[in-house]
Amino acid sequence: MNTPDLAIITERKLAAVQPVADRLLAEADVVDAYFGGSLMAGFGTSRSDVDLFVISDRQAGPLPAQHIHDRERLDVEIRSPKDIDRLLEKFSDYRVSDGNWTQATPVKDIDDAVRLAYSRPATPDGEAARLREAMRDRLPVIRRLLINRASIECLMLLEDLFGAREMGDWGAASLLSRQLVMEALQGYFVGCGEPYIGHKWVYAKLDRHGVDNGLREVAVPLLEAADVSTPELAARVVDERIALAQKLLSVASTLGWNTPDAAWWTQWTGGTGGLARQQEWVPIRFGDEVKYESPNARMRQLTPEATVLWAALDGRPTTDGVAQALSALDHLGRPQQPEAVAAFAERLAASQLVAELG
Repeated sequence: MNTPDLAIITERKLAAVQPVADRLLAEADVVDAYFGGSLMAGFGTSRSDVDLFVISDRQAGPLPAQHIHDRERLDVEIRSPKDIDRLLEKFSDYRVSDGNWTQATPVKDIDDAVRLAYSRPATPDGEAARLREAMRDRLPVIRRLLINRASIECLMLLEDLFGAREMGDWGAASLLSRQLVMEALQGYFVGCGEPYIGHKWVYAKLDRHGVDNGLREVAVPLLEAADVSTPELAARVVDERIALAQKLLSVASTLGWNTPDAAWWTQWTGGTGGLARQQEWVPIRFGDEVKYESPNARMRQLTPEATVLWAALDGRPTTDGVAQALSALDHLGRPQQPEAVAAFAERLAASQLVAELG
C-alpha cells in the first residue's frame, strides 16, 4: 500500500480552505490570521483538520467556530493581539527556581505558543508572519520548560508506580510504567527539537529521532510487545521501562537543554553488572544544576556533566559508561579527563544515586 505524502495532503487542505481565510481577513476588525495545528508541524493524517487563528479584538460577536469548504473542515479561533503579546512576554525567559512554574504554566498557553511558532501565515508578510518569527525566537525557552514539565510528570507517575508495585498490583504497575515511558519520550523529543507535543505522535517522532541512534528498536518493544503475563515478567518490564525513562529525561536535560541534540545519544540498553542508576530518582534541570527528586521525598543535586555520567551508568561495565559519558561531554563542548570521570562514577555510589549490580 502506498503511504500518502503528508506534505501534499497539507498543501491540498490549505488551498481548499484559503478562500474562507480570505473572507475572514476582509472583515474590518481582523488584523491577520495564521494556520496552525499538527499538519503545520509535519504531523497529522489525511483526516486531520486545519486550524485558523484569527488575530482580532473582535467586539461584534464571535466568528463561526467551524467552516466546511470544498469538503475540508476549518476550525476557527480568535486570538487578540494582547493575548499573543502576553505569550511572547511569558516565554521571553525561563529561569527555574523551583518546579512549580512549569506546572503553573497552563497547557493551553504552551500549545498556543507552539502552534504559532509552527504556523503558516494566511498572508505572506503580515502581522502573523512577524509574530511567528518572534515566537520562534522563544523556542529554546519553550524547550526547557517542556523538558522540565515531562520530568515533573514522570516524578508523579513514579510515585504511583512504586505504590502499585509495593501492593503487588502488577496490572497497574505495567500500565503506569508504560505511561512513564510515554511521558519521558515527550521530554526527549522536545530535546530533539520537537516541541509539538502529543502522545499520538510518538511513533512518527521515533521514526524521525529514534532510528539511526537505536532508540526505536528499544522503545517500541517496551511500549507494545512487552510480556507482563506473570508478576516476574511484569517486574522485569517495569524495571526496564523505569531505566529507559530515566535515561530519556537525563539526555533531554543535558544534550537537549541548550541545543536540541538529544538524538545524538546512542546508548539505550543496559546490563546486569557494574554501576546502575537507582530507580527512585528523576532528574529535573535547574539552570546550571540538575536536581534529583524521589517519590520518597529525598533530594540530591548534580552538575549537567555528572548527569551525563548518571545516564550512562546502566549496569554494563563501568568503563563502558565512563566512555559514553566522555563522548557525550566532548559533544557538549565540556571535555573531561577519563580519570576524573571514572573517579566520580565511584563517588556516585556513596550518594545513593547508583548502586553496584552483580
